[in-house]
Amino acid sequence: MTKDEQDELFQHAWEQFDLDKNGSLDQKECQRVLITFGKARITVLDRKYEKLMLRESVSQLDIDAYEEQRSQARKMMERWEGGETSREFKSADVDGDGKISKEEFCHLCKDALEIREYWD
Repeated sequence: MTKDEQDELFQHAWEQFDLDKNGSLDQKECQRVLITFGKARITVLDRKYEKLMLRESVSQLDIDAYEEQRSQARKMMERWEGGETSREFKSADVDGDGKISKEEFCHLCKDALEIREYWD
């Protein structure tokens, strides 16, 4: 993905998540971001599993690794859906002003994109 494509993707995502259009994300909006990223992570894992199962021989170790990764992703999703996002919010709020700026959001998206590319 080129830098321009990445910038366009992040701008589109920002517009979807900055619900009140005030130029920053509060904790509730951050929760929505995390849940969306979590669902995407589970989808990527499921696609990886489908490809894995198409192979002629699949080791139990590969299956166990998938199940562990999916279990961890599901636990994070349950925590986020329950509103437990303060740790992630504080981590994303680099300047500590109590909100996530567009720049901080783009950094968060970049990290998520790199993680996704690693797992694909």
